[in-house]
Amino acid sequence: SSSLISISFDDAETSKAWFIGDNTITKVVIPEGVEEIELDAFGKCTRLEKVFLPSTLKILRRGVFWECSSLKEISLPASLTSIGEYTFYYCTNLKHVYNYSPTPIEIPPIFNQSGITLHVPKGAAELYRQANNWNRATIVEME
Repeated sequence: SSSLISISFDDAETSKAWFIGDNTITKVVIPEGVEEIELDAFGKCTRLEKVFLPSTLKILRRGVFWECSSLKEISLPASLTSIGEYTFYYCTNLKHVYNYSPTPIEIPPIFNQSGITLHVPKGAAELYRQANNWNRATIVEME
């Protein structure tokens, strides 16, 4: 039996699948068209290293990637309108978050670790530095 290394979804329906605690997943590709990822969907997937989110994504529910301790970086599409609390809690190796939204959305606490660099669009750094919870990270502008 071969271990599951990568998951990709074919349609919006499968975005509601839960893979909580699945230690075989190393990569997740969420397809264009998916608008929401459900509560705790990939929580405790401790080998998950790469996540690709679609430009259609609007909502990350609470704790979607909590305790994904192998995740080093993630890109958040500009389409996001809501990120649930604890989304990246205990992602102990998360160092780089690329946020493509030119203006910060209001968020609850989503990080509980230090050492994260938040990369934001050119001209947006000051807005993010004034935004609650985003400003827990070191904020730099993308080139």
